[in-house]
Amino acid sequence: MPSYTISPDEVVKQARVVAVVGASKNPEKEAYTVPLYLMENGFVVIPINPSANSIFGVRTFPTLADLPDEVAKRVEVVDVFRPSDDLADVSRQVVFMKGRTGKVAVFWAQLGLQSAAAEKILKENSVPYVMDVCIRTQHMDYSRRNPKSGPRTNAEWHQKNPMPKNPTNRERVEWHLEHAKNCGCRPIPASVSADLASL
Repeated sequence: MPSYTISPDEVVKQARVVAVVGASKNPEKEAYTVPLYLMENGFVVIPINPSANSIFGVRTFPTLADLPDEVAKRVEVVDVFRPSDDLADVSRQVVFMKGRTGKVAVFWAQLGLQSAAAEKILKENSVPYVMDVCIRTQHMDYSRRNPKSGPRTNAEWHQKNPMPKNPTNRERVEWHLEHAKNCGCRPIPASVSADLASL
């Protein structure tokens, strides 16, 4: 049964950078198709997998602790595809990441995954969480219920914030993340995931 301390709708509406713990290279698995869906729908995805060098053309990291500070501080959601018995350990990594970066990321355990031990750790450390919910299904459902949340152009923002000429990777990432917060004219390009992972 789903449990959460933050509205799942609010997460899929606001967040744009998702670290996926247990992301898979196997196209047959949900741990592949769900993060791919997120990338195709305007999310920046950072795969976490100790046995892969890259997934979706994006550099992978063995654990959350291996994320460079520049990448870790931008993560807004940690989406977990690991057995329920592993959730407590992943929740500790999320707490450690919070202490290291000073930024709180939402802990999200996929459909069928739940852990009382992880919930306790997260609550004690004021980390919001969602458990036993598929982030893809939640995003699809939210988009269906809120059709007006779709693309809207903020011409004033664009006028004041043009993309820098010949931008560096860092400038390109920063521009697209700010753009996603201020204008809905188009989703973040999937290639920004690779740009962020390379910082």
